[in-house]
Amino acid sequence: MKNFDITKEGIVVIQWLRDTDPQLGEDLYNTLKVKESERNNYFVKYYKARTANEFKTVLQELIDTTRNTLHIAYCNAWL
Repeated sequence: MKNFDITKEGIVVIQWLRDTDPQLGEDLYNTLKVKESERNNYFVKYYKARTANEFKTVLQELIDTTRNTLHIAYCNAWL
Protein backbone atom coordinates (compact mmCIF):
# COMPACT_ATOMS: atom_id res chain seq x y z
CA MET A 1 0.00 0.00 0.00
CA LYS A 2 1.33 3.40 -0.95
CA ASN A 3 1.72 6.23 1.52
CA PHE A 4 -1.08 8.72 1.25
CA ASP A 5 -2.53 11.74 3.00
CA ILE A 6 -6.18 12.13 3.86
CA THR A 7 -7.01 15.63 2.70
CA LYS A 8 -10.76 15.64 3.15
CA GLU A 9 -13.30 13.61 5.03
CA GLY A 10 -17.04 13.63 5.06
CA ILE A 11 -20.35 11.88 4.88
CA VAL A 12 -22.56 11.11 1.91
CA VAL A 13 -26.24 10.56 2.62
CA ILE A 14 -28.27 8.75 -0.05
CA GLN A 15 -32.00 8.70 0.58
CA TRP A 16 -34.17 6.26 -1.33
CA LEU A 17 -37.62 6.42 0.22
CA ARG A 18 -41.17 6.95 -0.89
CA ASP A 19 -42.37 10.54 -0.55
CA THR A 20 -44.90 9.35 2.04
CA ASP A 21 -42.17 7.85 4.26
CA PRO A 22 -40.47 9.89 6.98
CA GLN A 23 -37.60 11.68 5.24
CA LEU A 24 -34.94 10.42 7.64
CA GLY A 25 -32.06 10.85 5.19
CA GLU A 26 -32.93 14.50 4.70
CA ASP A 27 -33.25 14.96 8.46
CA LEU A 28 -29.83 13.35 8.99
CA TYR A 29 -28.31 15.55 6.29
CA ASN A 30 -29.72 18.71 7.87
CA THR A 31 -28.30 17.71 11.25
CA LEU A 32 -24.87 16.90 9.83
CA LYS A 33 -24.74 19.97 7.60
CA VAL A 34 -24.38 22.16 10.69
CA LYS A 35 -21.15 20.33 11.55
CA GLU A 36 -19.71 21.06 8.10
CA SER A 37 -19.11 24.71 8.98
CA GLU A 38 -17.42 23.75 12.26
CA ARG A 39 -14.58 21.76 10.67
CA ASN A 40 -12.04 22.37 7.94
CA ASN A 41 -11.71 19.78 5.18
CA TYR A 42 -15.08 18.22 6.00
CA PHE A 43 -18.11 17.83 3.76
CA VAL A 44 -21.65 16.53 3.86
CA LYS A 45 -23.42 15.67 0.61
CA TYR A 46 -27.06 14.65 0.12
CA TYR A 47 -28.68 12.72 -2.71
CA LYS A 48 -32.35 11.83 -3.05
CA ALA A 49 -33.04 8.88 -5.33
CA ARG A 50 -36.62 8.12 -6.32
CA THR A 51 -35.98 5.03 -8.46
CA ALA A 52 -33.51 2.17 -8.66
CA ASN A 53 -31.95 3.82 -11.73
CA GLU A 54 -31.46 7.10 -9.85
CA PHE A 55 -29.88 5.18 -6.97
CA LYS A 56 -27.48 3.42 -9.36
CA THR A 57 -26.67 6.76 -11.01
CA VAL A 58 -25.78 8.29 -7.64
CA LEU A 59 -23.53 5.35 -6.80
CA GLN A 60 -21.82 5.59 -10.19
CA GLU A 61 -21.30 9.34 -9.75
CA LEU A 62 -19.68 8.71 -6.37
CA ILE A 63 -17.45 6.05 -7.87
CA ASP A 64 -16.46 8.30 -10.77
CA THR A 65 -15.72 11.37 -8.62
CA THR A 66 -13.69 9.44 -6.05
CA ARG A 67 -12.02 6.95 -8.36
CA ASN A 68 -8.48 8.12 -7.52
CA THR A 69 -9.04 8.55 -3.80
CA LEU A 70 -11.56 5.98 -2.68
CA HIS A 71 -12.27 2.38 -3.50
CA ILE A 72 -15.96 1.51 -3.53
CA ALA A 73 -17.38 -1.93 -4.21
CA TYR A 74 -21.02 -2.88 -4.41
CA CYS A 75 -22.95 -5.87 -5.55
CA ASN A 76 -25.55 -5.51 -8.31
CA ALA A 77 -27.63 -8.12 -6.49
CA TRP A 78 -28.32 -5.48 -3.81
CA LEU A 79 -30.17 -3.42 -6.35
